[in-house]
This record gives sequence, structure tokens and C-alpha cells, in this order.
Amino acid sequence: MTASHLALVKANIVSVYQAGAFFGALFAYVSNYFIGRKKSLYVWSLVFIVGAAMMLGANGQRGLGLIIGGRVLAGLGVGGTSMCVPIYVSCPPFAILIQC
Repeated sequence: MTASHLALVKANIVSVYQAGAFFGALFAYVSNYFIGRKKSLYVWSLVFIVGAAMMLGANGQRGLGLIIGGRVLAGLGVGGTSMCVPIYVSCPPFAILIQC
């Protein structure tokens, strides 16, 4: 790879994580609303674990697709959990009575 192409690949690897986190936070609102805070937190944690496993399994023979896909899923998981955790912590289950 040339130096400029290598820089572009590195920039893409970094930026797909941020894009995944952005969309993960958006989708986490929907999952919190429909399946609840606790189950939503489990789902987004699982998404992160799958993404981390994909990045762990990447090597030179499998190409960059596995790394980029894993970064997207890990970003989705981080964005989703970073949206779910404050809501889960700040609003206990019995707070339905007080409109938390």
C-alpha cells in the first residue's frame, strides 16, 4: 500500500467505530422503549462482545473486512450501552409510580 492509501485505511478503521457508536445510541432508544432497560442492556452488551470477538479473530489472511465489521459492531454496542446505562442506573424499577 502507498502511504496515502494506508492512511485512508487507518482513518476508516477508526471512523467506523464512531459511526457505529452514533447509530447504536439512536437504536438503543428504540430498544429501551420496546424491550425495556435491562434486556436492552443485555442485547447491546452482546453486540459489543460479538464485535470484539470478530476483531479478535481477524488476521492478515482474512482481510480487513473482519476488522471493520467488528469495529462497527463494537461501536454499536458501545453506543447502545452508553445510552442504556445512565437510564438504567438513574431510574429504579419501582420509580414507575413517581414518573421517573
